[in-house]
Amino acid sequence: MPSEATRAPSGTVSWRTTLGAVVHARAQRLVAVFALTTIAVTAVFVVTGFDLQTLLPSAFGPVEVSPLSEQVEYNRLAVEIGLLAGLVASALFVAPHLVRHEKVDFSRARTPLGIAAAGFAAGTAAGRALVLPAMFELFADSLVDIDAAVGPYWVTELGLFFPVALGVAVAFPALLVGAVRAGLLPRLTTARHRAFAAVPFVLFSATHAPPTPNTFVLYAAPLFAGLGVGVAWLEFADSKTVGRYVEE
Repeated sequence: MPSEATRAPSGTVSWRTTLGAVVHARAQRLVAVFALTTIAVTAVFVVTGFDLQTLLPSAFGPVEVSPLSEQVEYNRLAVEIGLLAGLVASALFVAPHLVRHEKVDFSRARTPLGIAAAGFAAGTAAGRALVLPAMFELFADSLVDIDAAVGPYWVTELGLFFPVALGVAVAFPALLVGAVRAGLLPRLTTARHRAFAAVPFVLFSATHAPPTPNTFVLYAAPLFAGLGVGVAWLEFADSKTVGRYVEE
């Protein structure tokens, strides 16, 4: 018999993945956690007027980044940070329910999840310390003042969120393998599965990148590369392991 988390209100099973079933069963509370966290974090930044540029990498030059002067631009950055905080809070809310689920066994996924955590930290740090300074050095060598070209708000947005995109891209292959091993997700063997997995990447690139095609690609390319590596890992390197878990 399906568990409570996998049964729709009508009594029929409608959610094919364990993660989807748990999220669906607690959708209202999950939305409340996400919304309240997003609003609270956004409000803290807006009310305090915290200088978001203090969060930028210390080696952000060589281009001078002007202070944010427009309140609407500052508020948008605060909302974007709040959205990420809401996602983290939602994940923390769901995690205990996944641990207790009868079909989930995180002991199978310790190694890839550990690699994912280390990969996120390393990718984010490399983005802040190496990739962003190199990008701005390239702009400077090309005699392009990126601050004047896209404005201080967009430069700040790039400095805040592009390293996060790199961290997620590095972590995602191992995270995907860990989720499949633990029983949270299928192996993404169909185009539909892969399309669903790609939707968050498109949304993040559209909402947290400066509004130009080049910066959208700058965010999306490493994220989709991470998705591709994860699918290849499952298909070629981890297929026997995952198959053994499924049979159990």
